[in-house]
This record gives sequence, structure tokens and C-alpha cells, in this order.
Amino acid sequence: MIRRLVPDQMSELTAILPLLDVGEALVLGDAVLLPTRIKLDRPRIEPDSATRDFWTDWAKLQPEEGTIVSAVESLRGQTRLSID
Repeated sequence: MIRRLVPDQMSELTAILPLLDVGEALVLGDAVLLPTRIKLDRPRIEPDSATRDFWTDWAKLQPEEGTIVSAVESLRGQTRLSID
């Protein structure tokens, strides 16, 4: 979606979007001489978003018994598709 909004000559800049950290933005447009990567200050009032702290959540979670065995068996049961 964003790639369609960016001028054609700047479309390569959209490749860095996944590399942006939380609180970073890419500023570009008619009022900006060169596209710039910026770091925004944390807001005084934190947004009430549904973003989860995955590193903390995953560190606390333990897999249910049997799920790893089931996942490995499922992977081993897959067959390679041959294209003739």
C-alpha cells in the first residue's frame, strides 16, 4: 500500500520500512529536501494499542505437552512436490 503512495523514483525506499524500529519513521515529500529516517520522542500519553511485547510474552510461555512432538511429526510427514 505504501509503495503505491511513494513516487516511482523513491519506491526503493520502501524496502527499509521493515527495518524501522518502534518510534522511527521515514519522512519524505515535497517539503523535505532528502528522504530522512527520524526517531520520534515517546508520547507523554502512551497509546492504548494492541501491540504485544512478544519477547517478554514468549519468554514466559511454555509449550503444551505433545505440541512439539506433533509439530515435528507433521514436518516429517510432508512430502516434496515434484514439478515435471
